[in-house]
Amino acid sequence: MEKLMNKYSERREELLGFENKFKLDYSEQDNIKFHPDYSFAVEFVDRVRCYEWYNLWFKAQHTEVGAPFLDTKNIIAKTKLFELIKKMPKGGLLHAHTDASVPLGDVFKIAHKYGAFIQIKSTHPLTQHNIHFGLAKISFRPANQDKLPSIDASVMLTESYETGTWCNYNQLAQLAQHPDNNNIIPFIEKQMLITAEESYITHNTMGKIWSKFGSCFGVLSGLIAFEPIWEEYIKRLVLRCVEDGVGYVETRLLLINELSYDVNCNLRLTRRDSILIFLRGVESAKDVLREEGRLDKFYGINIIYCTLRFVSEDELWNAMLTCLDIYKEFPTLIKGFDLVGHEESPSGHTLNDYLETLLRFQQKQIEEFGDIKIPYVFHAGETLHDGSIVDDNLYDALLLGTRRIGHGYSLYKHPTLMQMCKEKGVCVESCPISNEVLRLTGGIGNHPITCLINHGVPVTLSSDDPAIFQNAILSYDFYMLINHSNKTNLGTLKVLARNSIEYSLMDEEDKSRVKGKWEQDWEEYVRWLRRQGEEWK
Repeated sequence: MEKLMNKYSERREELLGFENKFKLDYSEQDNIKFHPDYSFAVEFVDRVRCYEWYNLWFKAQHTEVGAPFLDTKNIIAKTKLFELIKKMPKGGLLHAHTDASVPLGDVFKIAHKYGAFIQIKSTHPLTQHNIHFGLAKISFRPANQDKLPSIDASVMLTESYETGTWCNYNQLAQLAQHPDNNNIIPFIEKQMLITAEESYITHNTMGKIWSKFGSCFGVLSGLIAFEPIWEEYIKRLVLRCVEDGVGYVETRLLLINELSYDVNCNLRLTRRDSILIFLRGVESAKDVLREEGRLDKFYGINIIYCTLRFVSEDELWNAMLTCLDIYKEFPTLIKGFDLVGHEESPSGHTLNDYLETLLRFQQKQIEEFGDIKIPYVFHAGETLHDGSIVDDNLYDALLLGTRRIGHGYSLYKHPTLMQMCKEKGVCVESCPISNEVLRLTGGIGNHPITCLINHGVPVTLSSDDPAIFQNAILSYDFYMLINHSNKTNLGTLKVLARNSIEYSLMDEEDKSRVKGKWEQDWEEYVRWLRRQGEEWK
């Protein structure tokens, strides 16, 4: 029997080893054992995870490992493992929408700074009754008081308030400091984010949660479509990324209408103006980082130009022409083109619906530049469907030469397409927390990212719309993955971080430069983990 058992054990180890060869991180796992500090760091992170499993998660009465993010965020933030992950150099953030990336706390600080130029209106009076039952829906706009006078904000708190009348935000913010009104700002903030109750209970279907999701952008856009706020917003975006260990960003920027206001609250900013203000914000952030001695932690930021997947073909073509004009002036800034919005929306369009225009855009670039300079970086497969026209976006995205796939949630159902991604080097921008909050999955345990990793499909982690999902820039997504999966360790996270540089749209010279910086940061991080591990009890 002993001989038989030994033989079985050999076969079992052989099978496990054979399967591991297909994993995305197979070579990296083999590399760990040749570097003592790295090996120690991997083992230390595993020890911390195991300790917290047994002493925190397994003992908790109302939660568990892999429980929904919004239910466990406050617990996660206090863990040692999260402290270690937050410090990790994560490379690049390749999938995040500009107008939902800066934490709302920062957005409100900026809004208070320029509150004299901001007006607010509501669909209902902001009485305690209406706030308690969530009846009022608010909107913002930049406005010059001399040109667009507003009523006294105190009226907004009474039943005599006339629906839709604009009030000065500064006045309202001052009134909200009174103890009787201290729920006003949290109520307004709630309209820009998705809560646990909304995601898991009241809006727990794709249709309902996307309706709430879309409304958040409507509120946010009224705040940030103002020259000084937009500039400081971009500054905060860069600083928050560096703070979270993200050195490089490819942000998806939607400039669908020329509805941005200049510093004098005149409705006249063009998309080009918005780009110039964007660049000023980046330079302001670099000045801060330079003063703090952290400029070397910022590798750069570029733009994936976007329009909505609900526009007509003429509107799409005009957006493409605008993108080309901006690229010609800022060729190192514009790195790709995408269509954004709910793929399953009845009013939306599939990639195949736009096929002629999408091919025409590529052909125009070849005629003008001799090559495709603005590649597609499509959202595709952000669905539970299997074989529908929405799911089929994955086929068209790959046939149209997308450089990466945004979300790619349904990709794991398509073995041929997974193989194409491996052969063509098409990386999936996986966004686990976003997919959970928007009801594609109940939690990280059901998310297909581990399937993609285990099949060797190029993957990187992203956070999509972290401000709305109450997410940090990227740390929580890395935490959710490593804390749930036994097969995921620090080596796996290193591969995902490195992928965010290797599959970025930087030119090869910049990519080599950034990769070198990131590798230095990684070695520094490993040494820090060693010190942490030697002190940790």
